[in-house]
Amino acid sequence: FLERASQMKALLDFLKDGTKAVSAIALALSLSDRRIRALLSRAKKRGLVINLGSGLWGLLTERSDYSD
Repeated sequence: FLERASQMKALLDFLKDGTKAVSAIALALSLSDRRIRALLSRAKKRGLVINLGSGLWGLLTERSDYSD
């Protein structure tokens, strides 16, 4: 459990710098593409990340400072 939690935290921390491709995330975190895809899928279900198409993923942020 702790290993998965730390992998998720590392993934989310890495995506704070902007959108990344699965292969770039895998390389940076020293995990397999398959493991990264599983983490991204779990994070997407939790509403933490978004798939931007073309294999790019980014953090999903909630903004409350919009004004009409």
